Amino acid sequence: MHWPTWIPYPQSWLRTLGLLLWFGFTARIVGFLAGGVGMVFSAILQNPAPIAVFGLLALLSPFVLLTYAHYFWERRNSNSTRSPWLPTSPSVKEGAYALVVFLGATATGFAFALPFVNWSSRDYNNPALINWFGIVWTISGAYLYHWRHLQRKRRRAA
Repeated sequence: MHWPTWIPYPQSWLRTLGLLLWFGFTARIVGFLAGGVGMVFSAILQNPAPIAVFGLLALLSPFVLLTYAHYFWERRNSNSTRSPWLPTSPSVKEGAYALVVFLGATATGFAFALPFVNWSSRDYNNPALINWFGIVWTISGAYLYHWRHLQRKRRRAA
């Protein structure tokens, strides 16, 4: 069966859904690091700088965790003599591209959703808008992964 090029492959959809689940999981870690630990240190030191430091660490933690998850997943299939704690270049690229997909899909979702927000009311919790944001996020994430797949395929053919 010939798959049309303009429709993302099933692998792209699965990677996007996996990314969504992964960032949902790491959002709890981000909330704990930035909200809990950062605020406690800021209160103890009476300085807002720890919130910024822990917030930055919290934003980078999904990238680092995904890089190491990819590294350990790939390492179990190979007999590498490399350091067991230093991720390989493909793992770092995979983690970085996941972050790019996440940020790109989030920006696309916000660009789609913001014009439909009712700014005159104070109730921003619109379930229909949140659902549409999720749908746009998933579709744009799948297309970003699909674009990467097509670029790799073109590079191999050249």
